[in-house]
Amino acid sequence: MVTDFLKLLVTSLPATPTPGTVKGDEDEVDLQQHLEKLSSQRYPIESNTQNRDTMREYIIERMTNYGLEVEQQKFNTTISEDPIGIDSQYIKVQGTNVIGIQRAVTEHPGAVVVVGADYDSNGVDDPLFHNGAGVATLLEAARLYTINERWSGRYVANYTTIFVAFDINTKLHKNSPGHPGGYYFVQNWLMPFLKQNADYFGGAIILDSIMNVNYNIYTQVLSNNFQENRRAERFRLEDMRLQSGMKFDNLLGEFVKSDNIHFWNAKDASNRTVQLPALLLTDTKAFRNMEKECVTDPCRAVDLVTEERLEFVEATVRSVTTFLFNRQTTRLPEQPSSGMSNLPSAIMTVLMFALVRLHM
Repeated sequence: MVTDFLKLLVTSLPATPTPGTVKGDEDEVDLQQHLEKLSSQRYPIESNTQNRDTMREYIIERMTNYGLEVEQQKFNTTISEDPIGIDSQYIKVQGTNVIGIQRAVTEHPGAVVVVGADYDSNGVDDPLFHNGAGVATLLEAARLYTINERWSGRYVANYTTIFVAFDINTKLHKNSPGHPGGYYFVQNWLMPFLKQNADYFGGAIILDSIMNVNYNIYTQVLSNNFQENRRAERFRLEDMRLQSGMKFDNLLGEFVKSDNIHFWNAKDASNRTVQLPALLLTDTKAFRNMEKECVTDPCRAVDLVTEERLEFVEATVRSVTTFLFNRQTTRLPEQPSSGMSNLPSAIMTVLMFALVRLHM
């Protein structure tokens, strides 16, 4: 199942997306509306409560307006009160995973697919880059997928797709000992949703930090554990394969900090390990030589959101959305134009887009 999921995802991802504005069947990618909301710190301490509440309500509002069935999953965890990790005082905090469901067939082999990203921040890195861009991509993919599937009349959903914004990823915090939101989602929400049957799960796409882009040579560092197959395309997937007998290093450590690890180490009702397929999309920020590109010190996040970086994130939105359409839906045959007979559906489509835009 894992191999089939990865093969289909790679097949669905375009190697060279069209530069500039990316279009869906009925609308274009619009990241700005989301990115404007994601520049504030969301580390789960009292001083950031308003920022966190505002972001959570925004995600709920967006998912609701897209027509998703929205649930909030509350959980309690333990974090280090100091984001830098110097002060070892621990505090109990409550987190909220926001889950948007596009419901169709669920009890079918490989039916359920999850797209997820963290909406908190680690209190150290720029929250727009880690992981604001991932949340923006999550919301835009949800918008394009649901609007086209529900209102364009060109697609019908075959299977259930879930968009989830994870809260409090303690694995990316300094010295925070509690379980992260991704763990609680997989164990306490997803496995019961699947009725403890892993066969119903098709795979997860985890959107990690994805906006740290540098096209200069010698700016990407990878360990010897991986073999790369370099190609000339501007945007591409590297076929980086894990080798037998490889040693644990910092790059491999990135795979156990992100939410994919909770899918790989899921537990069923009998506490047996269930390996659910999950793919991590990341810019490997910790292994990039990122040049300073602004005159202010510290840099303002808005100055770092360059056209090239936006283009890269837009391409990621398009790729994820294309994958969802290819795997989760059937495209309906084109209907011949018949003048007035198509007018009601056309009016409904325009009205729905207007309502969505009105609430943005």
